[in-house]
Amino acid sequence: IGIFSIVVVSFITIFLVITRVQVRQASLAEVNGQSQYLLQELQYYIGRASLISIPQDTPTTTLELRMPDLAEDPTWITLQNGTLYLQQTASGTPQPLSSDKVTVSDLSFIRRANTPGHDSVSISFSTVYRTSNVEQLFSEAFQSSVARVAAATFDSDVLPATSSLQNLGFPGMAWSSINGIINFKGSNIGINTTIPSTTLTINGILSMNGNRIVDVALPINSGDVATKAYVDQKAGSASSTPAGWTCQVVRTSYTYSAQASCSGTQKVISGGCSIPAGDTLTDSEPVGPPLYPNQGWYCADTQGSNVSAFANCCQ
Repeated sequence: IGIFSIVVVSFITIFLVITRVQVRQASLAEVNGQSQYLLQELQYYIGRASLISIPQDTPTTTLELRMPDLAEDPTWITLQNGTLYLQQTASGTPQPLSSDKVTVSDLSFIRRANTPGHDSVSISFSTVYRTSNVEQLFSEAFQSSVARVAAATFDSDVLPATSSLQNLGFPGMAWSSINGIINFKGSNIGINTTIPSTTLTINGILSMNGNRIVDVALPINSGDVATKAYVDQKAGSASSTPAGWTCQVVRTSYTYSAQASCSGTQKVISGGCSIPAGDTLTDSEPVGPPLYPNQGWYCADTQGSNVSAFANCCQ
C-alpha cells in the first residue's frame, strides 16, 4: 500500500506539473500572438499614413494619423481600460484591436524626425494575460519602430503653427517645382519654364491688372522695358523742330522691315519704330546716302509682322 501511495502521488505531481506547463504555454501563446498582431496593425496604418500628427520626441498614448483616403482620415489609435482601439474619421466608432484575453499597458508613441526621409514612430507597450490564476499570469514588453512610407497628401490648407516664423524647405533641401508651374533652379524662379535663366523668368503674358511696374532701369537692348522719362525724352526729341526749320513726321508700314524716307531736300532729325507686342525689334537706325537715295529711318522685325517706321524730316 505504501509503494502504491508513493506511485499515485508521483503521478499526480507529474500531472499537475504538466497541466501548469500547458496552462502557462497557453498564456504565453496568447500574449505573443496578440502582441505580434498589434505590431502588424500599427505597422500597416503608420506605413500608409500621409502625416504622423503627434508632437515630435514627445511620448503620447494616442497616435493620430492623417490618411490619403478620406474614409480613413483621420485615424486614431489609443488605449482605453487596457484595450487598444482603432477609430477612423471623427464620426467613426472605436473598434478594439486587442482581444479581451489580454491587457495592454504602458503604451507609448513617439514621433521621430528623419530628415530628409520620412518620419517614424517609436512604439512600446506591455501585454498581460488576463487571469485571476497566478499560475497562468504572464506578461511581456515590446518595443519597435515603424517608418511612414507613403507620400504626404493633404485635404486642407497647409498652415504654419505660428505666423511669420516657419519656412517651407531649407538650404540644401530646396523644392524643385510647385504643381509643375513654378519651378526653381538655384536662386532663379521660372513660371511655365523649367530652366529659368534670370531671377524671374516668365513664359507667357504678364498682366499687371492695371498696376504700375516701378524702379525700372534705363533700357539697353531693343526688348527692354522703357521708363516713362525715357519715352517722354525720346518722344520730345522726335517731335521737336529746330529753330527756323520746317519739319514733318513721315510714317511707312510693311512686313518684316519698313523705311520712312524724307524728301530729297529734307534731313532726318530723329525717328523710331513700332512693332506688335511680343515681337522682337532687330534694327532701328537712321539711313541715307550713299546706300539710300534719301535720308530716313529704317526698322526691322524678325516675326514678319507689320512694322511701322517713323522719320522726323526737317529742312
